[in-house]
Amino acid sequence: MNTIKPSRINEMLGDKALQLCDYLLPNGKKNGPIYEIGNQQGDAGKSCAVYLNGTGWHDFATTESGDYLSLWQAVRGIDFPDVINETKAWLGINEPVMQKKYSKPTKPSGVTSPKTELLTYLNSRGISDKVTKAFQVEQGTFKGKPSIIFPFIRNGEALQYKNLMIDRPDGKKHLNVVADCEDILFGWQVIPNKKMQSIVICEGEIDAMSFVQYGFPALSVPFGGGDKGKQKWIENEYANLARFENIIISMDMDDAGQAAAKWIAERLGIDRCRIASLPRNDCNQCLTDGVSKDDIKSALHNAKFIDREEIKSPTDVRQLVLDRMLKPQENRGIQTPWEKLNKDFTLGYSELTLINGINGHGKSDVANQLAVHAGFNNHTSMIFSMELQNEILVERLVRQCTGSQKPPEDFINKAIDELHEKLWLVDIKSHGNEKADAILNLMEYAYRRYSIQLFVIDSLMKCGIKEDDYNGQKAFVDKLCDFKRNKNVHILLVTHSRKGEGEDKPSNKMDVRGSSAIIDLADNIIIVWRNKKWEELQKRIVNNDIMTLDEVDQHKRMCGTRLDLVKNRNGSTEGKYGLYFRSNQFLEWLEQPIRRYVNTYKSRAA
Repeated sequence: MNTIKPSRINEMLGDKALQLCDYLLPNGKKNGPIYEIGNQQGDAGKSCAVYLNGTGWHDFATTESGDYLSLWQAVRGIDFPDVINETKAWLGINEPVMQKKYSKPTKPSGVTSPKTELLTYLNSRGISDKVTKAFQVEQGTFKGKPSIIFPFIRNGEALQYKNLMIDRPDGKKHLNVVADCEDILFGWQVIPNKKMQSIVICEGEIDAMSFVQYGFPALSVPFGGGDKGKQKWIENEYANLARFENIIISMDMDDAGQAAAKWIAERLGIDRCRIASLPRNDCNQCLTDGVSKDDIKSALHNAKFIDREEIKSPTDVRQLVLDRMLKPQENRGIQTPWEKLNKDFTLGYSELTLINGINGHGKSDVANQLAVHAGFNNHTSMIFSMELQNEILVERLVRQCTGSQKPPEDFINKAIDELHEKLWLVDIKSHGNEKADAILNLMEYAYRRYSIQLFVIDSLMKCGIKEDDYNGQKAFVDKLCDFKRNKNVHILLVTHSRKGEGEDKPSNKMDVRGSSAIIDLADNIIIVWRNKKWEELQKRIVNNDIMTLDEVDQHKRMCGTRLDLVKNRNGSTEGKYGLYFRSNQFLEWLEQPIRRYVNTYKSRAA
């Protein structure tokens, strides 16, 4: 789902104003368009009025007033971030969160007193002792020289430390961070736990301190500008930033900083993110050069939303064209587990692939193996498996990871731990016509927060659209196409074949069940066909049954499973690719060694 602004949450509370009052203030009474209560503590009386028309509340005794979020905060007596979480839960807004395991940092050795080098250095950068104290920055040592210890604190707990040498003997930064700790934004310790409209996100710790020196609340990314690999903090901070109506991104004015600003805005939501242009490269340079507070205020006020960029010149896509025309096929997208297929086809970005076939022929196993392989090759996946309970799906994924029908307990634990970092599962609670919208909303949310690159929807017939509702099917697949194109991701959509005369031959692309528009909209179509004749012959060979020469020859010429690439919109090749299903994996030849995604694991009890 999209990021829900506090203003939208307040509107939703207003739509249920009477139920809200009954829940928060059960001692009050409805009197026409007003809910009367004695005070914010919930005592009986008439001194406090909650308006049921969506406009908020007013306490006549204290003259306090506000919206429904502030009413929740006043009654419950909690910090505003907790108000957002509690009201979302009350409204039934559920957002999935991956609970990762992080190490707790050990604080680097600090200098008790005096902190001469630290304060002298920060003063020279325009940072006052008061701001330094507010950020809880301390002096330390790094490689025997004075350093700055930046504490990354959230909710009163230090989750990371950055130890930066003050001197730069070779012109480069020398720093250290604690391994395996949670990546978070720097500066939460100076952000008030109250309702705030706006926040600045900038590129460095000293820039965040500089914004606060100017009088503007700010947070800093932990690892500077650059590509999305440096912005992994987003998935950890996504929910914490939901309280802010507006986010102003002020990264460095160089190319790397501006590219990172655009990436962050797209992840956090371009409808609430604006990108600022400062008079200098960064905020601290503005501070040391004497740029006035009014000029900084003006730069933040005039921050721009990202242009939609619908209109482009061919030069805008030059590098993409060079990559497509000069790079090998296998480097243009997410590779499959099968080299013979990768030469002609990969799961290209901004593409939708149908995995089609007869019921029981392995469509889901193919899709799941593609997701597992993608995950173990640094492409995060999400599986919407509407036909299986998650524990059954994970059981199958574990078998595919280990290549074993009955792996030992340590292998099972290792596989689950590995998948935890690479692959998401989804519980769809919606039914009927709302189900398709719920899927699209969750895809949007997962892409923004966790940068999912491969989505598997298994299957179209379980997306809440009636089998004869061809317009509904077209509309849903059309929205999937818009999503994959706008987000530059790959979507695998499992579909079923129409009922035929039998299973002795593969179906074709015209056999996809449902609206014919599905075939037209898809970029690629793969038909999965299980060769049951080969399976019968293979069983006879394993059992040492007597076979004719013709049967032996027939077995050699056939394969156990066939993938037919019958549509390849952005490629030049269609073809048929033989595979063999063994040890829960599809292999390229019968005796191919099992791919061990997980093969060693130290016992947890050790």
